[in-house]
Amino acid sequence: MFKHKRKTLLGERKRRRRNIIIVIVCIGVILLCVGVFFVLRKEDWQIKEVYIYEGEGISHAQVKEKIWSELHKNYIYVVPRTSLFVYPSDAIIRGIGEEFSRIKHVELDLELPDKLHVTLKEYEPYVLWCENMIEGIYDPVASSTDEVFPVGGCYYVDETGYIFDTAPSFKEGIYFRYSGAMDTPLRSRLFSQEYFLQLELFRKQLKDRGLDSVSLVINPDETFVLMLKEGGVILLDKDIPLAVAFDNVISVLNDPEANMFPLDAISYIDLRYQRKVYYKLNN
Repeated sequence: MFKHKRKTLLGERKRRRRNIIIVIVCIGVILLCVGVFFVLRKEDWQIKEVYIYEGEGISHAQVKEKIWSELHKNYIYVVPRTSLFVYPSDAIIRGIGEEFSRIKHVELDLELPDKLHVTLKEYEPYVLWCENMIEGIYDPVASSTDEVFPVGGCYYVDETGYIFDTAPSFKEGIYFRYSGAMDTPLRSRLFSQEYFLQLELFRKQLKDRGLDSVSLVINPDETFVLMLKEGGVILLDKDIPLAVAFDNVISVLNDPEANMFPLDAISYIDLRYQRKVYYKLNN
């Protein structure tokens, strides 16, 4: 009986000790939460100023407005997002990117105690993508190459083929111009990045051989018309590898008879066939 009573007393002591520990832990957690709460709301540690750098093609005032629209919110209704410790950096970067298509990259940097520095990196214009105003398929073999080829609204395209912003009207020749049917092209690509880079390499290789180009028309049937700076055109088909097309151009340029005429005498070089090349000279 004495033994049983002793075990009961020991059990009571353990339960009491455990309860005391639980109470202490709960008080500690509450004090920690209260401390964190006051730290996060401390006025001296709130973002009060936002500075924008670079991104000259974008309204800094609009970027600031977008940033403050994120910072003026609260977490669980009571914790301000302006706190240096929990400000929503990912949401700010994502929001700027979604709002401004010219933005390629955003860098955020905090300067204690209350400043946020934002650096904007823009996409760089490389070529233009313009609306083709001619319906149907443009085929210079079946029509005159001297006709004016009208285009509508244009967009900036970066060096990877990504369409990132609307563009004003430019005098022809300032930017190389791709044109074709247009269906909400902003934030899309002309082609896959790999094929766009192949096209640009093809253009460069032609330029190195004296055939500089100013624009490329993309037909609905995925045939292309490359317009040359000196007049004349080169016709391509997307199904024909560009390496094969270039070899076929070289075969024409290396033809002894072709070498007897200047490059500006070319009316067209037709590369839409795997094993045949057709070309015509201006009279």
